[in-house]
Amino acid sequence: FRILSVIKSISSNIKTSMGGIHPSFFPEDVLKYNEIDFVIRGEGEITFWETINKCLDLKEIDGISYKNDNGIIVHNKNRVPISNLDILPFPNRKLLPCEQYVETIITSRGCPFHCIFCSAKNILGEKYRTRSALNVVEEIGFFIENKTTFFFILDDNFCVNKKRVKEICLLLIQKNYHKKIEWGCETRVDLVDE
Repeated sequence: FRILSVIKSISSNIKTSMGGIHPSFFPEDVLKYNEIDFVIRGEGEITFWETINKCLDLKEIDGISYKNDNGIIVHNKNRVPISNLDILPFPNRKLLPCEQYVETIITSRGCPFHCIFCSAKNILGEKYRTRSALNVVEEIGFFIENKTTFFFILDDNFCVNKKRVKEICLLLIQKNYHKKIEWGCETRVDLVDE
């Protein structure tokens, strides 16, 4: 909020937004601050792109909450989750000093389980959607090119589809990446076998 207040002090015409878990669950809580113009709920790639590139009226953009001209908070309908995650471009890691960070990758979204302590299904849906094994390994190839030695898979539950996990691992072996990099992931204990 401090950063956004600095931005707004430069020009109140600059549009600002927030996304992520808290704004998705509590958009009213975020929009009570004058520094925020709109909130992106759930998956943000297409929603954010529409807000900055399509010049649409906010009323026409699914997946956002905003204050109308009267200061009333409006919640547009939810955006339909992206079904084919392979359409998303890889992040442009050249914009960041990657050598200072652990590389991360997201290979799936959503979770079919109903753990009472987890919010994943509320943000990304219950339908488990994945990137193809080849698409995932192509992105890992960028890690290799950048001399990364460790990366972490940020999926809420990487091992839902064991066949896909094996495909990714076999591709890593075929490309000889398994000797150049180490990685970690999160999963459910009941999805791990010998």
